[in-house]
Amino acid sequence: MAGHRGVDLACSSKILAPADGTVFFVGKVARVPVVSIMHAGGIRTTYLPVESDLKKGTTVKQGDVIGILTPTPQDSVLHWGAIKGDYVNPLRFVYTRVRIKPWGGPR
Repeated sequence: MAGHRGVDLACSSKILAPADGTVFFVGKVARVPVVSIMHAGGIRTTYLPVESDLKKGTTVKQGDVIGILTPTPQDSVLHWGAIKGDYVNPLRFVYTRVRIKPWGGPR
């Protein structure tokens, strides 16, 4: 599957782990710094361009700093991807359904 496989997010320079997990990969892919974390349920998330001093196998907790965004002259956003067997929309792990009680009409 070719093409863009995730979402681009404007964010601060410190990138935080969205959930507990284990560092799966830290390194460069096509000269771009990447961090990848394996989470419970077989979900792996990836972050780029993100420089990190973490090592593969390091346990991280939700909210831990996993790296620093290193924007390029062409791009100053975080690319966030998720894989669960195949690529999935990572926003599905962030947003929840809003339940609204029925409105009884004007009072």
